[in-house]
Amino acid sequence: MDRLRIVFMGTPGFAKPSLRALCDSSHDVVAVVTNPDAPKGRGQKTGVSPVKQFALERGLALIQPMSLAAHEFHGQLAALHADLFVVVAFRILPMHVVALPRLGSINVHASLLPRYRGAAPIQWAIINGETRTGITVFFLDRVVDGGEIIRQVPVDIGADETAGELSLRLQEIGAQALVDSVDGIAAGSMRRAEQDGSAACKAPKIGKDDCRIDFTRSAREIYNFIRGFTPAPGAWTTLNGKRIMVAKAACFQGASGTPGAIVAVKENGIDVATGEGVIRIIRLKPENRQEMAVEDFVNGYRIQENHRFGG
Repeated sequence: MDRLRIVFMGTPGFAKPSLRALCDSSHDVVAVVTNPDAPKGRGQKTGVSPVKQFALERGLALIQPMSLAAHEFHGQLAALHADLFVVVAFRILPMHVVALPRLGSINVHASLLPRYRGAAPIQWAIINGETRTGITVFFLDRVVDGGEIIRQVPVDIGADETAGELSLRLQEIGAQALVDSVDGIAAGSMRRAEQDGSAACKAPKIGKDDCRIDFTRSAREIYNFIRGFTPAPGAWTTLNGKRIMVAKAACFQGASGTPGAIVAVKENGIDVATGEGVIRIIRLKPENRQEMAVEDFVNGYRIQENHRFGG
């Protein structure tokens, strides 16, 4: 098996286990490409991404391009003479960059492609009530998330699993699938399989407005919606004109009432009517406040039955 020269591209925590696995493999990570440092949080302090932090700890060469289409970036990559580019949770690369390595460019995606092509496959799978997802390693081409498949690993989604919890599992599974795929490419034993484009569905990037809870939906749909946006960016609603993020909930069958209306206030939760059934809010985060248990929220905000969320 050949020892490959690899350039790794990624930024968030999801990509870090894949980079670690490649560094611990028999191949050489000759450089890491990650997003430029950006201000974060209320203080707008410049943050270092998980991938950059790991690269610094391992003494890996770093490239942080402002533009992926810039001639300077293309030249930096060409000078590395990489056999393979590995992309995990990064930006869409121009095709002239994808085509640079002699063996091509591959990506680790958190779904069973062609299902959930796009930026948020974990979130949308949970929101849509899927019970199974997985990891796909595939070659990049002109169709976003549409290239030939190298390896897939199916993964069951827990009934109460949040997007954050599932992401932690998938990033480790993806790291192993990636190394197995790179080994197969190096050994010449890797097989390619075309995707069935007719079975594709999208998992677009999520904006804040996408996270607003619609209480006319069923309790089960709302519960999945909350799980899909936990811990970030967070499913939210309003109460008395203030935005409230719901961090934890449970759903119950049975008759309800006007969607969004509070039907019961209990020590262990606020029961809210939906289009079908009741959603119990257990933990929440008021606007500009810390996350809190519902008991603290009820005491501090004088919540009563017949108050209404989302009105």
